Amino acid sequence: MNTKLTEKYLISFLIVVIISYGFYLCFIGGYGSDEDTLPMIYVFEAKLHDGRFVSSRFTGYPVPEIGIGFLSYFFGSFAANSITFLFHLIGLIIIYLSIENKISFRKLILFLILCLSSPILFFENLEPIDYSWAFLFFSIGTFFYSRKTFELAILSFGFAIGSRLNFLIFVMLIIFFFNFNQNLSLRKKTIIFFCTFVIGGLFYLPVWFHNNFDLSWLSSARPTEQGFFGLFARFSYKTWSALGFIQFFMILLGFKYLTKKDYDNKIKLLILLIISNLLLFLYIESRFNLR
Repeated sequence: MNTKLTEKYLISFLIVVIISYGFYLCFIGGYGSDEDTLPMIYVFEAKLHDGRFVSSRFTGYPVPEIGIGFLSYFFGSFAANSITFLFHLIGLIIIYLSIENKISFRKLILFLILCLSSPILFFENLEPIDYSWAFLFFSIGTFFYSRKTFELAILSFGFAIGSRLNFLIFVMLIIFFFNFNQNLSLRKKTIIFFCTFVIGGLFYLPVWFHNNFDLSWLSSARPTEQGFFGLFARFSYKTWSALGFIQFFMILLGFKYLTKKDYDNKIKLLILLIISNLLLFLYIESRFNLR
């Protein structure tokens, strides 16, 4: 048998095993250890039983609160875990398809291994969390935006913002800096972003009304008693834990697959997304305890 074909089958089998193991952990894992899962379920239950409006956190994240709450209440933890994990997997594939013009099975598999071999990305998405939901809609929006189907892109981006408000930053970067095969004017991009902002913002009208039109719910309490160096040390440790040695070298290896033409656009956008995410993480990271 052809060596390359054998290698292809073995790698594909490895991916299937990893994904199957993920769904098994979804089955036995209960609701996991994320401190925000139960509050999200409670949002759904409170509205279902007596019509009360509550928010799972300061801002609230309406789309996953409804989705995860619905799945958990009617079908249990396995359904909520599995859908969240499935959203993560689909999101990874779609975001790859959004960036690459020519689909390469080898590159796709390499990308999936890169993501699924990260313990943080793998295990964190085996329990009901809102990041997976936001990432799925963000990926779908990026895909439609790359294909110039702007109406569906705006709708998907709006749902991403409705899942995690901080995805507004990433959506803005995609709209204004995604230039692969795009010739959009600044005016067109501004209109797309404005429509996305309005649709995403509609999800947060209830919490805005509930807070008497006050905007204090947009920020969350941050324990800063550790000082800057303490927060930065935690940030550095958790960032490197998410990346890992294998991912670091695989990323370096992946650079050689970029053509010179793609390098400028893709790397610039990637750097902007990474920097914005790290800065946001540095700001809010201190709210969470190391596990």
